[in-house]
Amino acid sequence: MRSSLKRTLTISAAALSFMSASGLTMSAYVSKIKQVGSTNLEPTTAYIRNYKATGSNAIYNKPGKLSGSKVVASASTAKAQSVLRGYKVAKLSNKSYYMKVVSFDGRYRGYIYVGKKNPVNNFKKVGGGLT
Repeated sequence: MRSSLKRTLTISAAALSFMSASGLTMSAYVSKIKQVGSTNLEPTTAYIRNYKATGSNAIYNKPGKLSGSKVVASASTAKAQSVLRGYKVAKLSNKSYYMKVVSFDGRYRGYIYVGKKNPVNNFKKVGGGLT
């Protein structure tokens, strides 16, 4: 009886440690995405940085893939805004770009996903959540 109890406890402890270790590695993977750079955009290009939200991406308080990011405006709320102005670009370690935008009435301010290509190269061809 004691040997079967000991064997059961050993197997249970091994299974529990395996499950906890796999959970730790998954959470470590999610937290590895970091912001690797940001660019403030020049004021001389302000007139071409007015965008309309497509409704496919929400606006976040910090780039959406970073831990601790929260939704400031849902995708449908962002789409309902008449115009958003972009004024900063953030690059993440997974090679995605987010643009910091503000609505013209000032109610919504945050980051929206704009794709895998740097929007600084061509402000008229921005992907993701802006057109």
